[in-house]
Amino acid sequence: MYARWTKVTVRRTYEADVDKALDELSEYVQQQPGFLMSVQLVSTDNPLEMARLSFWRSKAAADASAI
Repeated sequence: MYARWTKVTVRRTYEADVDKALDELSEYVQQQPGFLMSVQLVSTDNPLEMARLSFWRSKAAADASAI
């Protein structure tokens, strides 16, 4: 199993755009071979900090789906 961590700090004016992009990324990776699951996180201290943790069968599967 392999995990990939994606973290972003968002400018206030782009918060909705980044949230939408992370949703679209999640939809894309869910369709990729080797994908297991993902979780989107938002900081309780700073809601402009967002992250996504995805789990894959292997690093090769995660790398093959990278865009």
